[in-house]
Amino acid sequence: MRLLPICLFAASALHADALGDLRVALQKLQGREAIKARAEVNTTSLNGEGKKQKTKQSHGAVLLEEGPGGLRLGWTPEQMEAARVETRRKKADPEAQTPNLDSLRALNAEDASEMLGAAPALLVKLSQVKVLEEKHEAFGGKPARLLHLQMEPALSAETRDVMKKFEQRLKVWLDADGTPLGAEESVEFKGSKFLISFGGTSKETAVFRRVGSRLVMERTTKENTGSGMGMSSSGKTVVALTLM
Repeated sequence: MRLLPICLFAASALHADALGDLRVALQKLQGREAIKARAEVNTTSLNGEGKKQKTKQSHGAVLLEEGPGGLRLGWTPEQMEAARVETRRKKADPEAQTPNLDSLRALNAEDASEMLGAAPALLVKLSQVKVLEEKHEAFGGKPARLLHLQMEPALSAETRDVMKKFEQRLKVWLDADGTPLGAEESVEFKGSKFLISFGGTSKETAVFRRVGSRLVMERTTKENTGSGMGMSSSGKTVVALTLM
């Protein structure tokens, strides 16, 4: 009978060690050495249903640079001129497609900074988590440990009142040293307000690479769906990073 408590304690210690290894590795991967990269951004969004469904797509590239002078995002003169043309066209025709303009908005400074240095944001996500599962599972053809975590969402009291379900989970694949190889964060929610039901999902996957003392996000894919008031929408953004 005494074996059960001992086994439970051993399992808990195993999870704690894996999570601890991850936190220690992330603390060491917050380097600030200079880095340059080119980010290829592809976005697709769908709004509405049936014949009224509208599709928007965009493709663009952003030059990223971080160093002693801070973070810089850059676009070519050709990209900026194409965006200006689309802005003028949009004023004349609200239904006009604006792929170049949309690509300029697809990657903001916060996302760019996280791609060039993913460790700080990942550490914040690990501040309030519970280990659901740990197992060996390959990632990208490499041997890895998978940590499956339940996240504690920081929701306001007003938001909690209207939510019937809010589940947020995080999966992280680690190499033998505890360095992240990849991650997947997922959210599922359902709620209602004023007798109107709504819901949605989001999933973000990332592939990491160690560059010096930085944890760089080589590729990220963000997908989301939403519905409410008889409307539905979905979107997908893929960003691939090439170091320069």
